[in-house]
Amino acid sequence: MKKTVNWTESLEFAKQRKCDILSFLMTTSERRKYLDFTTAYLKAPIVMATRNDVPFINDFNLLKGKKLGIPKGYAFIEILRVKYPDLIIVEVNNIDDGLKKVVQGDLYGYIGTLATIGYSFQKRFTGELKISGKFDGTWDFSVGVRNDDPILLNIFQKAI
Repeated sequence: MKKTVNWTESLEFAKQRKCDILSFLMTTSERRKYLDFTTAYLKAPIVMATRNDVPFINDFNLLKGKKLGIPKGYAFIEILRVKYPDLIIVEVNNIDDGLKKVVQGDLYGYIGTLATIGYSFQKRFTGELKISGKFDGTWDFSVGVRNDDPILLNIFQKAI
């Protein structure tokens, strides 16, 4: 097991073949250049966290010009930029960094999964933030395996 400091470094280690597998990973065309993927084993709702004074958002097209944070290297960034070109996507270091920026007013909202944001609310941001919107679709998580090892991919596919 290789310890990395952030998600960007984890992806870089996979590209450089310093890492054989990455779990909890979305499939993208860029990642397919160096990884193969199992079928998705978890589908997580995508939500937006904001300060408590923000009303619930039903249509993300209404957030034109608003700054929304999401961690660097996340696959959903590409999807957001295509589907909502008027949003200002700000790449943050991690969930804590993003949620702190929302609390401080530097970001309008933070985008992530319901599970990870909910956990952070319970542990570090109790009463400071809320879920103010839910995106269509889910993040579909798979195991990514270096694409030069079909036997390893087969093992993880069978495990799933």
